[in-house]
Amino acid sequence: MNKATIIVLALTLTAVLTGLGYYVYQHEKTPSKTDIPTPVYDLWTHWKTQHNKKYGTEDQYRLSVFYQNYQKVMNHQKNPNKTYNMGFTKFMDLTAEEFKQKYLSTKVPVKENHTKILSTVNLPTSVDWRTKGAVTAVKDQGQCGSCWSFSTTGSLEGVSFLSGQGLQSFSEQQLVDCSTSYGNQGCNGGLMDYAFQYVIDHGITTESAYPYTAYDGSCQAQGGAFKISSFSDVSQGDVDQLAAAVVNQPVSIAVDAENWQLYSSGVFSDCGSSLDHGVLLVGYTSDYWIVKNSWAESWGENGYIRLARGNTCGLANSASYPVA
Repeated sequence: MNKATIIVLALTLTAVLTGLGYYVYQHEKTPSKTDIPTPVYDLWTHWKTQHNKKYGTEDQYRLSVFYQNYQKVMNHQKNPNKTYNMGFTKFMDLTAEEFKQKYLSTKVPVKENHTKILSTVNLPTSVDWRTKGAVTAVKDQGQCGSCWSFSTTGSLEGVSFLSGQGLQSFSEQQLVDCSTSYGNQGCNGGLMDYAFQYVIDHGITTESAYPYTAYDGSCQAQGGAFKISSFSDVSQGDVDQLAAAVVNQPVSIAVDAENWQLYSSGVFSDCGSSLDHGVLLVGYTSDYWIVKNSWAESWGENGYIRLARGNTCGLANSASYPVA
């Protein structure tokens, strides 16, 4: 056997072994249908129908991710000391990293230039702006990191109601498309204060006039009929000031939502304070804060989450509200 033939055989053997190793690696990481318990596979089939999910060649991999999240949910639910429940949310097919990339913003900077100190004397034991008619229906940001715009419109909608102009649903897409020169980055994140400044300068139109697409687009309509005069920041980390603020109106807040992926109900406190998601604070009780999210009504408690009282998930670290 000559040298050239030996080299060819060696290269062929190397390719075969490499391919075999890759095959084994892939199949170790992605279990086949037969590796999944039948009840879980049946649940997977139902879940895909429920959420209109179709994956094609990626189906097997998504099943494996679903199974891993299923095990996480079941293990959590067995904990007798849990204060909240996990469930089979619409994010069951995503890894934790994919969830962060698709649904959470970039890091939210702490910005405190317009702080106003409010009285904390004789605050009510509870408040819920939903019962007063100041909160619109839960919306869905889709796979776009535009949570900051939903947080902004939520507090704008509240101040519109409180200023006697009625409960209006304002356009998140306008903020996504038109406020980039103020420092916002559309689907890649933003800050509610920057959006407030845009509305001070230009105003904002309604959801129906400028519908949401969940994509970055060019600005189609600059400004609108509704404007605010200013905005105020809550003193960083001051939960008493935050409570005083939400007594007056719904408040835009930033939170650490990294562990919210599988939340379904209860009082949540399993989080840090690395701010990555904009939401709306609509009230509180003595035990928890009431927070409106933007992942549709199918997530959490009809689109809401209850956070334990205190600076849970850093919710008091970058809070602000508009002034009519």
